[in-house]
Amino acid sequence: CALDAFYPSQPAPSLEIAIRSNLALVYNKLSKFECAEHECELALRLCDDTEKKDVVAKLYFRKSSSLEERGLYELAIHDLEQCREILSKGGKGNKGGKGTNMKRTVEVALRRLTELVSTRRGKEDKDEEAATAAAEAAMRENNEEYSSS
Repeated sequence: CALDAFYPSQPAPSLEIAIRSNLALVYNKLSKFECAEHECELALRLCDDTEKKDVVAKLYFRKSSSLEERGLYELAIHDLEQCREILSKGGKGNKGGKGTNMKRTVEVALRRLTELVSTRRGKEDKDEEAATAAAEAAMRENNEEYSSS
């Protein structure tokens, strides 16, 4: 792992969490989504009750971004819900120094993904109904041919 090359001895957990969180961000930017997800998972395992809520929320948010990019929308929604729950329990809700409200960002992402999943399910249901109707029509046609012979 990239972290081991820089820190042959074990860094302090909070430092390692920060490094892995930043690595996840870089991996996401490089479209290496599985690596980003892996870094987030490793960092989350290091987190305990003393870790800042915002740090943990940010990890879930970055992991959800990776999952979304891989098309794993249900898992991404789950991580966004985790993020929202953590922020509602006392996180500051500010993302970086830009003053962007992380709670709002999470809500927007959740809404967008939920609508996407809902739309996909609706399309899948319509496709399934069309396939069923086509199969039933083919069976009726075969039955009519069989009975007329």
